[in-house]
Amino acid sequence: MTTLDIDDYPSATIQDDLIQATCSQACRWETLTRYYEVFVHADLFGDLVLHKQWGGKGTRLGGTRVVAVGHESSARAFAVIEKERLRAGYSKVNTPRRLTA
Repeated sequence: MTTLDIDDYPSATIQDDLIQATCSQACRWETLTRYYEVFVHADLFGDLVLHKQWGGKGTRLGGTRVVAVGHESSARAFAVIEKERLRAGYSKVNTPRRLTA
């Protein structure tokens, strides 16, 4: 997965480029008993939202959270979550199958 950096985009096209680049950005991390999924997508108004989902494997326990992020901060938020998951002992696995389009 490539990490997007806001400094790589000229200010005139930053919004459109980030929407295209991050709409398909999704990732899943797992331990032996837990999982954590994150994906970025555009809402009905064209703003980017960060969707987080977590829980235990084989159980109904878990949660979900949708956080509105600006176009500029979506890549940074995704990178911070990835760093936290890896530090917590999760391993990165394939993109969740139901989130790919």
